[in-house]
Amino acid sequence: MKKSLFIVLMLIFSVKSWAQDSVKAPLNQVPFTLLRKLEHDLALNSEQKKTVLGILIDRSKQLDQIKVKDKKSKLTKTSCKQANDQATAKLNVVLTADQRETLKILRKNDQSQKKHLREEQLYKSILDIELDF
Repeated sequence: MKKSLFIVLMLIFSVKSWAQDSVKAPLNQVPFTLLRKLEHDLALNSEQKKTVLGILIDRSKQLDQIKVKDKKSKLTKTSCKQANDQATAKLNVVLTADQRETLKILRKNDQSQKKHLREEQLYKSILDIELDF
């Protein structure tokens, strides 16, 4: 009886910890996650993938520096916006006109979804801010 209870408890805790691990991606994986999304949505070629990955990694490093610098205070939206704007400018050089239009549409849809989440106060984590590209 004790052994079966122990096994059941271990199974519950292992499933619970696995579910928590699978929900959030590590912050160092954010550029790769964004690249997969952009690759799927924009049909990037191999040269564009390499360039976009470099842009996303640079952007992620800038956001990490902002987080470290502003660790004691809240994240400054202007600094994050500047990093995003710089990455967007570099990205627009790499993308074709059709891809830029598709990206604009994706961003509008994403912003409307995040606005809805903010109204429900579900959009609060640092990861959500970094994935806002």
